[in-house]
Amino acid sequence: MSKEYLKDEEFKWNEDPDLDDNADEFDDSFDDVDDRPKKKKKSAKKNTASKGTASKNASKKTANVVSKNNAGKKTVSAEKKGKKKKASAKKKRRRALIVVLAILEIMALVVVGFALFVYKGLEDKVEEMNKIPDKDGNIGPSFQVENVDVNDLDHGVLETLKGYTTYAVLGLDQRSQDDYNSGQSDVMILLSVNNDTGEINMVSVYRDTWLQIDASGTFAKINAAYNRGGAYQALQALNTNLDLKIDHFVTVNWKAVAEVIDLMGGVDIEVTESLFNAKDQHGGSLLNSYIWTTAAQLGMEDKVTYPTGPGYQTLSGVQAVGLCRIRGANLMDYGRTANQRQVAMQMFEKAKSMLKKGMLPKLWEIANTAVEYVRTDITYQEIKSLIPKMSDYYLNASEGFPFSGMRGGYTFEYWGESIVAKDLVANVTKLHQILYSNEQYVPSETVINLSKQLSEMTGIYAN
Repeated sequence: MSKEYLKDEEFKWNEDPDLDDNADEFDDSFDDVDDRPKKKKKSAKKNTASKGTASKNASKKTANVVSKNNAGKKTVSAEKKGKKKKASAKKKRRRALIVVLAILEIMALVVVGFALFVYKGLEDKVEEMNKIPDKDGNIGPSFQVENVDVNDLDHGVLETLKGYTTYAVLGLDQRSQDDYNSGQSDVMILLSVNNDTGEINMVSVYRDTWLQIDASGTFAKINAAYNRGGAYQALQALNTNLDLKIDHFVTVNWKAVAEVIDLMGGVDIEVTESLFNAKDQHGGSLLNSYIWTTAAQLGMEDKVTYPTGPGYQTLSGVQAVGLCRIRGANLMDYGRTANQRQVAMQMFEKAKSMLKKGMLPKLWEIANTAVEYVRTDITYQEIKSLIPKMSDYYLNASEGFPFSGMRGGYTFEYWGESIVAKDLVANVTKLHQILYSNEQYVPSETVINLSKQLSEMTGIYAN
């Protein structure tokens, strides 16, 4: 297989500071973006038991009240009056119960009717989102992910993958808001969903990672694969280098992220003191500089506000996207992708919370807004089946690839500093452990050969 380096004049660059090979020290503090204790789910049995206890206590209290009330009643007429009152009370309770049930039924019909209306409207929107260019740039009704090349995977690996659904989220960093066939995918997040438990694991691939980006043997930074052949080429590069079999993908423009976050009421993110105080090349605030640049590129200058201090706070859409794009303050690509994962996790939790609260009109507004800036192969029927399950999903692991302690830096002509996996096989093995809990992963011959080529061209080997 020939080794070809893709020259940077073949596509448009976005300016970014150079990477630093010594940035490993910053990664550990960002891999676990939310280490706050998570609420434990209450046991169903416990709830049932507590309800039973409450019921028994209520019965005892009722019995005591009745006993006290009847203590002074000795005549037969008093007993008859008591029976009549009880019968009348029972009738009233029955009527009240019928009224309540009727109201609940009406409410249920309204909710179901609205949901059907939303689904019907959503069907038209999803048809638009499914209009994705294929590898030749032709717009089709739906992108066929099953046509993307996959390595000759070990039987055991294939069996493990059947228990999961793998998604690739590709974020485009470009000024054109309606071009989904070119540009760099500066966000590349892999999500694995356990089909039985709903557990989601997330790994972001650093955009500057040096890997093979096409079938002809071209090596470059992984984010250039999208510019070579759109979503098709990006998915093929991920499948080839990481022994994956991606099931679905979502391509999203930064403007979608900003507008959706605003509709959600913002996301709660920690702005560290070092990041808040970081300066740009002109001596101004680095974070504010990214926020303003982001707003200008997205045409959202009227929504610009700036954080007033460090700490946990609610960020607007423009602020959050600015944070996702920042690479200074010694964060490099490692800290930036950690910020991206943090924002993605907060958006996911917000959406779950809104669904649980029954905020269907707001969710519909969000879907209606996002569709303009999102392309996906996920069909209407698949989205409809996912919505009821959404509240069962929960995020678990969140890391960056290549992993801390298993990567190095190398300067290539035309490309500058790039991230190189010290041992691609070892990195991919850990990737499968995180995404699929696969402790028996067997690398394909493709990954083994790519690992050797990377070491030979860079001189970077495992420790």
